[in-house]
Amino acid sequence: MTTDRIKEIQSKTAYPDSVSVQQALLKVWNECEQEQLHIANVSKSVAKQYAEFCVRCDRDGLPLLELDDYIKQYLGSVT
Repeated sequence: MTTDRIKEIQSKTAYPDSVSVQQALLKVWNECEQEQLHIANVSKSVAKQYAEFCVRCDRDGLPLLELDDYIKQYLGSVT
């Protein structure tokens, strides 16, 4: 959610400055921010695991997997 999206939503409601509209927008904004933090944390975790995997493959002379294939084979789903 961006500030532009918030302004767009406010422009389409009959009472954009009402407390209930402001509270609803704040709640959605916070939920979006929490989701982005979760995605960032998962992404960093996966990146670290993949980097360690690449080091092991290089050390052991094993073929590397593309990141997408690594995720499918070793992690299944990261959500």
